Amino acid sequence: MWDLAEDNLTRGEVNNKLFATDHKGRTFLHLATLNNELEVLQKLGVWAKYKLTTEDISKKLLFARHHNGSTIWNCATGLWRTILLQKLLEWAKEKLRAGEITKELFFSHRS
Repeated sequence: MWDLAEDNLTRGEVNNKLFATDHKGRTFLHLATLNNELEVLQKLGVWAKYKLTTEDISKKLLFARHHNGSTIWNCATGLWRTILLQKLLEWAKEKLRAGEITKELFFSHRS
């Protein structure tokens, strides 16, 4: 399905789908994390590495908040998704500076 989307949709159309939210404000990445979809996360990481800006990865994916203020990090830790957390951290380290990660993970509060 991923390859089909990549072959038939423009970069903008795929990005719009990735950044879309459901009625609870959850992104595609929130749902993949909640459902423990490691393969989806890995595909998204590859797509993001080559097709998304650092700002998009940071603000719209890794640290996006849903209606109760939770990020994907909160979802993953709350469900003990340790392998997902490790992959998210690896992905974040590829694109973000350590200070940005620390700030978001430890000093950013739920709204």
